[in-house]
Amino acid sequence: MMLRTDRLVSSSKQASSHHRNLHHARSKNHNVRVPFEHNHNQKASWEQPVVTNSETNLNRHPNENMPDWTRRLVSYLNRATKEELQNVRSVESLMDTTLSLRIPIMRSALLGAYQRCESREDVERTFSNIKSVMRPPATYWTKVIASDLRGDDFTKALSRLDEMRQSKTEPDGFTWNEFVDYFRRKDQLVEGAQFLTQMSRGEQKPSRLAWIKLMFALGKNQQFDEELATLHQVLMQGFHLDTREWSIVMDSLARGERLDLVMQVYQEMKRSEVVPDTVLWTILVAAAAKQRHVDFTLTFIKEALASGPPSLSLWNTILTATSKIRHYQDAINHFNTMRTTMTPQQNAWAIAIHAYGQLGQIDTMVSLFSEMRNTGIIPDVITWGSIITNLANAKRIEVMEIIDHVRQQFPDHPELESVINQALKKMGKPY
Repeated sequence: MMLRTDRLVSSSKQASSHHRNLHHARSKNHNVRVPFEHNHNQKASWEQPVVTNSETNLNRHPNENMPDWTRRLVSYLNRATKEELQNVRSVESLMDTTLSLRIPIMRSALLGAYQRCESREDVERTFSNIKSVMRPPATYWTKVIASDLRGDDFTKALSRLDEMRQSKTEPDGFTWNEFVDYFRRKDQLVEGAQFLTQMSRGEQKPSRLAWIKLMFALGKNQQFDEELATLHQVLMQGFHLDTREWSIVMDSLARGERLDLVMQVYQEMKRSEVVPDTVLWTILVAAAAKQRHVDFTLTFIKEALASGPPSLSLWNTILTATSKIRHYQDAINHFNTMRTTMTPQQNAWAIAIHAYGQLGQIDTMVSLFSEMRNTGIIPDVITWGSIITNLANAKRIEVMEIIDHVRQQFPDHPELESVINQALKKMGKPY
C-alpha cells in the first residue's frame, strides 16, 4: 500500500514556509526562541527548543492550534498497519522536517504506529529519543512494553516494568493488560494468574482491570476451576465486581454446566452485597433448570420474583425452567401472573398449553390454544406437536382432524411426522 502524501507534503511545505517567515518576523525579538529550519546536521526536531509564547506553545497545548495537515498525519499514524512500515518511516521524516515532532501527541502517534507495525528497532529508537527530552508517561511505556511482549521478549518487558518504576511512573490498567494479552496469546492463562499473584506481592500491584480480564479469559477457555481461583484472588486484593461482571462469570460457568461452581460464586456475590439484576437472575434460573436441579431452580425463581417485577425475558426463562423440571402447575400460575402485566409471546403460550395437557386438563388446553390463535399468534411446529401428543394421550378422537390439518400445513416435516406417528400408534391407527 502506498501512502498518498501529496496533500500532506503540500501542507507541510506551507508549514515550513510559515516557520521561515516566523523566524524572519521575530528575529529582532531576543526574548522569543524560534524554531529553525531543519537540515541533516541539526538535531531531530523533538530536541529543538520550544517556543515560549503561550499562544503557540504546542507542548503545553497539544490539541490547540494544530494545523489540519498535522491532524491528518496523526490520524494516519493511529491507523497504520504492519504492511505500512515504510510509509510510517516516511511520515516520521516529514514530521521531522516540519518540526512537528515537538508536539507530544505526534510522538505518541509515531510510537504507537511503530508498535503496531511490529518494528521493535523503530520503537526502541523512537522511545530513546523521547526519553532524552522528557519523562515518558505511562502510555508511552505501555507501547514499548507491548512491543517487547509481541516480540515474545518477556524478560525485556519485565525489565522495562522495573525501569518504569524507577522512573517514578506507575503502570496503568493498559500496561497490565498487555501482560494478560501476552499470556492469552501464548495459551498460558494459568501462568498469567501466577504472574499477577506474584506481582501483587510487590510494590507494583496489577490493576483491577487486568485481574478481571484474565478471569474472563479463563472462563472463555473453559478453565473453570482456575477462573474461580482467580475470582478469589480478585476479592482478596480488595477489588469489587459489579453486577455485569458477576453475570459474566456465572454465565461462563453455567455454559460449562458447572452448577456447583455457579452456586459458590452466587454465595460469594451475596456476601459482597451485590443485588442481582434481571440478566443475572435469568442466567441463574436457566443454569439450574438446565441441570434439572429442582430445589435450586425453585429457589432462584422465588428470589427473582421477590426482587422486583420480572422482564419479559426473565418471565420466559421462568416458564421454560418450570416446564423443564416438570412443575407444570407452577408454569401455569406464572403464565397467568405474567398475563396481568404484559402480553405473552408464542413461547409462553406454548409452555402453558403443554402444562395443561400434562396435567390432563385437556379442555382447558384446547381453550387456551384457541385463545392464543384469536390473539393473532400462529402456532409453530412445537405447539402443534404438544397439542397432538396430549390429545393422543387422552384418546381424544379430534386429534385425527388436527393431524390432517397439520400435515397439509407442514408437509414432510421430519420432527412433526415423528410426533404424528407416535400419536397414531397410541390411537391404534395405521401410520
